[in-house]
Amino acid sequence: GGFAALLRSLGYDVHRHVGGVHGPEGPDAAALGNHLALTVNGLPTETNASGAWYVDVGLGDALHEPIPLVAGAYRHEPFSLLLTDSPEAARGWHLRHDPRGGFAGMAWTDAEATWSDFEAQHRWLSTSPDSGFVRVGMAQCRDGSGVDVVRGLTVFRVGITTSASEPTTNRANWFDALRELCGLHFDATPPETLDRLWQRTVANHRSWEDAGRP
Repeated sequence: GGFAALLRSLGYDVHRHVGGVHGPEGPDAAALGNHLALTVNGLPTETNASGAWYVDVGLGDALHEPIPLVAGAYRHEPFSLLLTDSPEAARGWHLRHDPRGGFAGMAWTDAEATWSDFEAQHRWLSTSPDSGFVRVGMAQCRDGSGVDVVRGLTVFRVGITTSASEPTTNRANWFDALRELCGLHFDATPPETLDRLWQRTVANHRSWEDAGRP
C-alpha cells in the first residue's frame, strides 16, 4: 500500500489487486486477500508494447524488478519465475515461484481492489496464533543476485548456493544482522519493545526446534 501511494505521488498509473500467496497445492480462493498485488500501466517499451507491468516489493524473495504483464518465463537471479494467466475462474494472473523460493506461487485478480478486501486476512495474519507472521519473526532483503534471510534465530543467504548458519543466540549479533543485511534500525524503539521482540523470537525458535522442523 505504501509503495502504491509513492508511485501515485510520482504520477504513475497504479492499480491495486487482491492477491493470494499459496502453497504447493496451487491457487486457493481462500487465500485471496493475504497479499496486495500492484500493476502499473502506461509505460510501453520495445519488449512490452502494452505498457502494463507487474510490480511487487512485498513478495518476500521473489521479484527483484518489475515484470512485464505478459505471460512468460522470467529470470531474477537466482530464481526462475513463470507468469501465466490465472487458472482461477476470475480473470487474473498467476506467478509461480522457483522451487528454491520461500513460497510456491501467488494468484491475483484483474479487478481493482479496495482496502476492505484485505481486512479479514490482515486481521488473521497479524493476530492469529496460527499465523506464520505471528509465530516466526522474519526479515528478507532482496538484491540482484539473491536474498538474505533472517528467520527466527537463523541467518542465511539464498544465491547461486545457499549458505546456512547455526542459530544466532547472541542478541547483539541478531540485531546487527537485521541492521547490516536488511537495513532495519531500531534507534527510536523503546528498549522494552526490543526486549519483548528478542524474547519472543527466542521462545518461538525453540518451540520450532522442539517440534522437530528442519
